[in-house]
Amino acid sequence: FAYWALFPWCLSAQSPDPYSGIWEGNFMEQFKTVILLDQLADTAYAGKILMFSGENRIQDDELKKIRIADQQLSFYIPAKETSFKGTFDETTTELSGNFTFPDNSIHPLNVRKYEKDSLALEAEGSSVKEKLKHAFPAEELKSEFRELIDKLKRYHPRLYSHFPQSSFERMSKDILESMDAGLSMEEYYVKIAPLVASIQCSHTGIRLPPDYQRFLEKEGRFFPLELYFNERKAWFLSAPGNPGVGLDAGCEITAINKRPVDQIIAELLGLIPAEAGGMSTKYRELNRNFHHYFHMLDASGQFQIEYSGSESGGTVELEALPYAMIPKRDPSTSFPAYGFHMHKDLETGILRVSSFAIRDLEEYFSFLDATFISLKESGIGRLVLDLRENQGGHPIFAAQLFSYLTPNDFTYFERNPDVVEFEPLYNPMHPNPNNFSGNLYVLVNGACLSTSGHLISLLKYHTNCLLYTSPSP
Repeated sequence: FAYWALFPWCLSAQSPDPYSGIWEGNFMEQFKTVILLDQLADTAYAGKILMFSGENRIQDDELKKIRIADQQLSFYIPAKETSFKGTFDETTTELSGNFTFPDNSIHPLNVRKYEKDSLALEAEGSSVKEKLKHAFPAEELKSEFRELIDKLKRYHPRLYSHFPQSSFERMSKDILESMDAGLSMEEYYVKIAPLVASIQCSHTGIRLPPDYQRFLEKEGRFFPLELYFNERKAWFLSAPGNPGVGLDAGCEITAINKRPVDQIIAELLGLIPAEAGGMSTKYRELNRNFHHYFHMLDASGQFQIEYSGSESGGTVELEALPYAMIPKRDPSTSFPAYGFHMHKDLETGILRVSSFAIRDLEEYFSFLDATFISLKESGIGRLVLDLRENQGGHPIFAAQLFSYLTPNDFTYFERNPDVVEFEPLYNPMHPNPNNFSGNLYVLVNGACLSTSGHLISLLKYHTNCLLYTSPSP
């Protein structure tokens, strides 16, 4: 489990494929290299590459233009202007290929899949119930947990920014001492996830091993209602497997299997990492992946559900559902990276930027210039910047956007000598000549992570914009 603390796409609900995971090896026989791959959709992947010289992390870059087909992998590292092409072996446990540097020199790399995260399941003949309840020995889990703590301390750049070291050490010690018996995969997750969440970093999280997650989504049974959560309450949306259940949309679900919903929500929120503990991020993730999280607390085959409405309340009993019947909600994949239109009636420009993971730098820069020239020439004095569902990307794209939204010089990042690839962002940057000087309104939500968080902070500090927290579009 421990290596997943390095993974920036924490707690994904997407079923992992054979290529998703952590690939580890040495580059030039001296630099430990880690490639992280995560499947976002059928053919879409996100990824990072980390490189270490001894204990020092010397590279931490996003991968772009990731393509996987016929056991072939290719990607591009914009920060280094470097490309990679390689081939997976027949068992998809080894990857061999070459980097092409900006000077066209070729450098080989061989990495193997990090399999320690995939603790063995029971034999194929075992029942689903036996696999779900399989207990791993306490000493084995303690060893895994110690490795997790070691890697967090070694690789996390700001481990104690939001959670004091003394509290982190005490919580770690309490968890270790509580492992006095074997635990199932999900019991172990529930025990250690609060420690990782206490770091309050949206780039640091854990997930179930890929083979076990695939098993759950194929064989497991899940809570049968679709709910919406906010302010420690849950409201009924739909019953995908039981359309005639008799619940009114919007009625409040108050208890599940005799357990009050506010207690369930409190425990699940404690498993979810979020920047500085942001509750909007936690609730967004809970609404997106409730069935996965709740399965860790209650994998019952049948649920007694208590509800209340404006005129009546009661109890219903429903059978659990297979994962395939659960509606999937991920609005972040529904929009292009950026777009703009004029709302003539409201005399307002609407600029949506749903991602800073942008593939074509020149096209994006041209789009921004054309957009803000259009605003200036039209004389429109209101602009809505919609950043909802923007989970980040490369900060250069956010910095370029910000140059159009401020009349003043600014510095995007405080200098960090350990991260040389951001050097241009450590120096003063100038506003674009076509910068917008009217009224700016910014829409945000709990999915605004990473680089979009940097941008929101700059907007709040340097401009008079009005920030609005809004549900997903």
